[in-house]
Amino acid sequence: MKRELADGVAIRYAADGEADALFALAAEAGCPADLVLMEALGIAGRVFVAERANGERLGVAAVGDLDGMMTVETLAVLPPARRQGVGSALVTTVEEYARWAYYASVLAVPQDADATDFMFRRGYLALDAGRLPEAVTRLGHGKAVVAKKL
Repeated sequence: MKRELADGVAIRYAADGEADALFALAAEAGCPADLVLMEALGIAGRVFVAERANGERLGVAAVGDLDGMMTVETLAVLPPARRQGVGSALVTTVEEYARWAYYASVLAVPQDADATDFMFRRGYLALDAGRLPEAVTRLGHGKAVVAKKL
């Protein structure tokens, strides 16, 4: 899978052995990630990378599964690449993958208010924490939990 965007940017599956670099990218973007999980999801074909034609990585999205819902485990875009469509392209790729894999919805826990607003602009809705299963509330660690029905 490779999706070409404007300005020579493309979205592709993560390659074997790339987890360390993607973990570092997420940290640089201010989005904590789990290295072991990133590696496992990459092996499963569930990590997507946004990069320029010259190989410069701009962002990463990693998806998992929780109670039959696709979960966004990591969504990170480096600050210089923000507001250029990279994050939107990663979210679109996640949603297309979710549809392909027969998921009915995508769940995410944005890192901060800006990330929450970003997800709202893409059609995600805030979930009522009081009505969520315990596994989902633990995932949120007190942050907003958002979801989109596909």
